[in-house]
Amino acid sequence: MSPSTRDDGEDASTGDYKALAWAYIVVSFFGVVLFGGVLALEGRAGLQSFVLDGPISRFYETHLFVAAFWALIGGLVMVLALHRLRADNWVPWAAFFVYAFAYLNILRERPAFGDVADFVQAAMDIWQGTPFHVRYLYPPLWATILSPLAPLGGGAIELFCHGLNVVSLLIFFDLARRTLRLYGFTNDVASVLVLAATIVNVPLLRTLGYVQVNLHVTNLARDSSSLFKAPRVVRTRPGRRGAFEGLTCRAGAPIPLGA
Repeated sequence: MSPSTRDDGEDASTGDYKALAWAYIVVSFFGVVLFGGVLALEGRAGLQSFVLDGPISRFYETHLFVAAFWALIGGLVMVLALHRLRADNWVPWAAFFVYAFAYLNILRERPAFGDVADFVQAAMDIWQGTPFHVRYLYPPLWATILSPLAPLGGGAIELFCHGLNVVSLLIFFDLARRTLRLYGFTNDVASVLVLAATIVNVPLLRTLGYVQVNLHVTNLARDSSSLFKAPRVVRTRPGRRGAFEGLTCRAGAPIPLGA
């Protein structure tokens, strides 16, 4: 019997998933070329000739989250094509993708964002050497970190903050799952618990909605937690890993004061 007609269908399904992955890559390539070409030649007006905005949509933010949503679909396709999804790990993967798709869809529909405008203006103020505007009530650390982006314009800084929050959102799920694993939960149970705790989580929604730095702080602090949770493991690891964990802890600690 040929491999493509095996009773378990493994090889046939692998071929189907790989074909789907290649189709995804080709469609993504032509989509990027088309989007980039129209944007470069005709600007936003050119894109609006075939991309419809909602009455309260924010054009570039909406496209950023749609692109992130499409990239997440690609991640799912690659997981299938590379046979990363197995009978013993499908629950963590399913929980992660439900979590990620849900939050990206919420952000895609959001018409307005809060504190990020203050951070952007403060970054511009630092770059221009002018006093902070009256609405900026925070210490200057986060604005200082963002200020080198000021020559690109306020819109670029805001998109950078949104993109960084999306990355932190995805990392947060895995770090939270790993934290529960330290306390003896199985991989499946830890993943389901993280999903249940985050899928309708108001603080998380507000962090994303106001484009705050809370997720960055949490991720940096969690990466350093093995310094305290598992000292025996740290002693047996190469020194560079321990140094990295210490650095992430030190990096995360002052951000709340600066944001």
